[in-house]
Amino acid sequence: MEKVTYHTNYRYEPNMEVKTLAIDLIYVFKRDLDQTFNIEMMRRMLSSTATGYETEKIFGDELLKRLIIGYSVNLRDVGDTTMLRFSLTIPKENLVEDYSIDSAIEFFKNAIFNPIIKDNGFDPEIFGKEHEALKRNFLNSKNSVYAEAERRFMKYADPEQKIRKDYNYNQKLVESVTPQSAYQFYLDNIVNNNYLIYIGGCCEEKTAKHIYETYFKQDVDEFEIELDYYKFKNSKEEVYNEEEFEFTQSALFMEYVSDNINKDNLEYYSMLSNILSTQENELIFKSLRIDNNLVYTSYCNKLLYHGLFYIEAYLSEENKDKAIEVVKSTIDSLRNKEFLKECVDRLIEGIELDLI
Repeated sequence: MEKVTYHTNYRYEPNMEVKTLAIDLIYVFKRDLDQTFNIEMMRRMLSSTATGYETEKIFGDELLKRLIIGYSVNLRDVGDTTMLRFSLTIPKENLVEDYSIDSAIEFFKNAIFNPIIKDNGFDPEIFGKEHEALKRNFLNSKNSVYAEAERRFMKYADPEQKIRKDYNYNQKLVESVTPQSAYQFYLDNIVNNNYLIYIGGCCEEKTAKHIYETYFKQDVDEFEIELDYYKFKNSKEEVYNEEEFEFTQSALFMEYVSDNINKDNLEYYSMLSNILSTQENELIFKSLRIDNNLVYTSYCNKLLYHGLFYIEAYLSEENKDKAIEVVKSTIDSLRNKEFLKECVDRLIEGIELDLI
């Protein structure tokens, strides 16, 4: 457990190579699995309607009218912390004649802080439509080989359900969400919370300062939150479990748990998992699919702050043993320092291109 101090003053991240200006507001709060669907419903309600823009069409038309290139609300879990990010992307100043960035920023702020409220909750009609879509997606996941295979894997990886609750528990949660419960979560964690703000892209710092002081300046200079990241320990033994299920396709999961993840080596752990999974190298997919044609598809996943990395592959049952052998060999290949350096260089080059 550690306390982290976040400063509320704006972070200025210039990039004069692009022709856009970007603003990110990031809220940080303790992760609570019992609030999973309140968070998701809140995210949906803030994504496509607001006071004065009561339908998704009107909201979308207004985005176009104000030349808003991108508006999104995204969730990310970091260990035992949830981060909710509101993002705005617009043209840089003076790129478009007679265009005011203030008009777009006012809309952005209104979308975050002025949702449509009725009877001390989110608008019940809009909420009802979004809630039905959320429930339908959740219930349909029972018929997905990918969702069901991952649920079964998590029974072994996370037996205490620290990362994710089981299907039956979540089914009760998704049914119990109301306009009032989601709105109360919004009040507690958005309205009555502080945020981090990043302003950047093609803009001078005086513009960033104007945006912050005019629209997003907060009453406090900093705030603290307790973080508790590292949960799992490596058993140091190789364990194999097998289950049958009703799908004709087979799924293979291979889990690797680090027993010494800490702040000092998080970046190394992240880099190794990215070498295996991201497009610059994509070692696991290449070895399983391209080089050996053993799988229909495969994915690499990491729960960085838990020290957990796992590979999931969908394949014919007769290919299982060979696939395990190939994965082990691929990971072992990173012991070659020259090959590892080549992979790291490609990863760095990809990151540089993304930043541009």
